Amino acid sequence: MNETTPLLTTAQAADLLGVSPRTMEDWRRWERGPAYIRLGYKVVRYRLPDLESFVSAGAVAA
Repeated sequence: MNETTPLLTTAQAADLLGVSPRTMEDWRRWERGPAYIRLGYKVVRYRLPDLESFVSAGAVAA
């Protein structure tokens, strides 16, 4: 991992994606949503490039 890549909290990632933190938790439980990093039992973080990839993968051509 690039040391300059910030790790975002669930709340920060949710805000960036325009969804609730609960939605992020549900996506993790259902194995959907963006890739995440687990840093312990309760500590979850997201990398910005993973969030950008998740959004790009959901793009639909007109």
